[in-house]
Amino acid sequence: CGGCPLRMSREKAESSSSVFNPLSLWHLIRQSEYDYDTTIVDEAHTVLNMLRMLSSSTRKLTQEEFAALRAKGFNTRRVDEWILVDFLLERAAILYDRAASATSLRTQSRLENRALEFEHTAQCIQQESEKYAIWFTGRQMNIQATRVPKNTIKKILKGRCILLSATLVKSDINEILNNEPYEYLDLASPIPVDSRRVYFNPSSFKHNYTEMRPKALARRIETIIKAEGKPNTLLHVPYGLARQMEGYWTLPVIQHDQESKPEALKKFIKDGGVLIGSGCTEGLDLKDDICRLNIIAKIQWPCLGDSWVKKRRAAQDGNM
Repeated sequence: CGGCPLRMSREKAESSSSVFNPLSLWHLIRQSEYDYDTTIVDEAHTVLNMLRMLSSSTRKLTQEEFAALRAKGFNTRRVDEWILVDFLLERAAILYDRAASATSLRTQSRLENRALEFEHTAQCIQQESEKYAIWFTGRQMNIQATRVPKNTIKKILKGRCILLSATLVKSDINEILNNEPYEYLDLASPIPVDSRRVYFNPSSFKHNYTEMRPKALARRIETIIKAEGKPNTLLHVPYGLARQMEGYWTLPVIQHDQESKPEALKKFIKDGGVLIGSGCTEGLDLKDDICRLNIIAKIQWPCLGDSWVKKRRAAQDGNM
């Protein structure tokens, strides 16, 4: 419907309500210059990835687009950012023209969205090319923001901005607000300290799934659960590792796949025990005795060979 991915969000916006899905808000701003003076962002720890995503372009170019890029003298192994900017702006103009003559609303929206993506990414690179990691794999174009460009922040977080989160660190705030001055209100947790103790007990497992030794990991986890008095426990491991550990449990555990997750969660809330919480991130309300112990058995690490990681590490605070 006119480029907005969610119809209800569009209707709320046009009726002067102020609650938006982030992508719907982005489309509305870019299409009709919707104006507002205060932005309130809940779960603000997730907004950085959203703003970087809206500033990036990762897609496979068509053969026509790739040929046009190479015709400009562009070398995918040694990226010339200004040739790429010129190409993106040129393609955006072509896509806008095609959208104007499209025979269906769906085709028009698809072409306009692609044109808007190319145009905005090009404008961000023009202003702050140092904030980008750019590489090609064949015709796959990867233009990823390592920091949120000012251009995106100005378009999304206009005027006053209120960020709400239980896990927002100050380095994230500085990036979101582009080092503008801000007031910081830190509220005490309503949960008693004794009910939210954190144990940091790193293991000697290597950064390789084949060396994770699922049997030893299962034994280690069961030792922790038994030492705590066998409380209702949520165990965070990826699906693949959960499958490897499946035959090694001596305690009863509740396992699931992507389809059976809701049923597993209902069983855990009703009966308790140990829930293998693969793919569980936000939105679970397991208060009081429903869940007394969280175990994070596997933490993701960045690939040091990734172009985005290399570019971000090269920044002044890159090691963070």
